[in-house]
Amino acid sequence: MRILALIAFVCLSHQSFTQVYRVKEPLVHTYSIVARDEETGEMAVGVQSHCFSVGTSV
Repeated sequence: MRILALIAFVCLSHQSFTQVYRVKEPLVHTYSIVARDEETGEMAVGVQSHCFSVGTSV
């Protein structure tokens, strides 16, 4: 039982540490919208960001 508890503790503590985001550079906020017309099959993509030339850092 102790070994099972130890394994669970190690696994769960590892999960909590991997979720921490350490910021080395400023965050970049970008979102995309993809749409498809069902009748014609045409697709369109729109991208929005508040940073100039965000493609170099994403």
